[in-house]
Amino acid sequence: MVDRMEWGREPVLSRDGAGAVDDKRLEALQRRVDKLETENRRWGIIAALVIAGMSLGVFIVGRASRPVDSVRTRSILLADKDGVVRASLGLGEGDQPVLAFMDRSQRVRLTVGLTPAEQPQMTLAGTNEKSRIRFLLPTDNTVSIVVADRDGVDRAWLGLDRAGMSGLTLYGPEGRMEAALSTVGGSLAGLSFFGRRGRERAAFGISGETGLLRLIGGPGESSVLLQVGSDGLPGLNLFDKDRGARIVMTVGLDGTPTLTLRDKKGAAAVVSNGRLLLGKDQTVLWSAP
Repeated sequence: MVDRMEWGREPVLSRDGAGAVDDKRLEALQRRVDKLETENRRWGIIAALVIAGMSLGVFIVGRASRPVDSVRTRSILLADKDGVVRASLGLGEGDQPVLAFMDRSQRVRLTVGLTPAEQPQMTLAGTNEKSRIRFLLPTDNTVSIVVADRDGVDRAWLGLDRAGMSGLTLYGPEGRMEAALSTVGGSLAGLSFFGRRGRERAAFGISGETGLLRLIGGPGESSVLLQVGSDGLPGLNLFDKDRGARIVMTVGLDGTPTLTLRDKKGAAAVVSNGRLLLGKDQTVLWSAP
């Protein structure tokens, strides 16, 4: 039996072998305590890591929800819920910024950015990614809108050029200019038609208060110009540029017609009015009685 144990004293065993049994019990108890402490430390570390991870997540979300002063990168991609890229912001030719929008088939359909010449431009493309409509601001004084066919060939131009001329130009399937409507300063406006070589062959319009009709043809570019002035008087000019000859028919205020024929040197061959008919040397060939 175990005698009475007093505080501060070692227990006194009354029987041999009982002390060894108690030592084993103490060792087992100590191992259990050590194991519990180890497990507690392990769970403490895990809890600390979990709390640290949650704190980091809250920090990142908080930082992401706040506006930042600047972000520097070479490209940004925007994807839909299926992971398909639908828009991109990056640097194109000449390191100029370009914003591109794609359809679900990854075809570029709209681009906005700067050209290599640093001109602002917006392009709308078809399903074959060929440019169909292009808006361009070449300078502060010019504007350009180009419409192309399915193959990307320019078919129409609308805009304002460097000379201050606003106009509309139409092109054929081969890209050749065929017709042009233009105005200059509000005093000159006309519609012109062009031949296969790009030369003007017909035009009509207004210059100031004068209405004009011009026809041009042939390798020598002979021309006919019919005009009606602000006074209402008509005039007709026949001009052979190759030979320099010219015929002018006008009508005076009194209704008298006048005919002038000039040779390639500019000398008058025949001049007629209501009273006189002059020859090449200005001799009177006929006069009214």
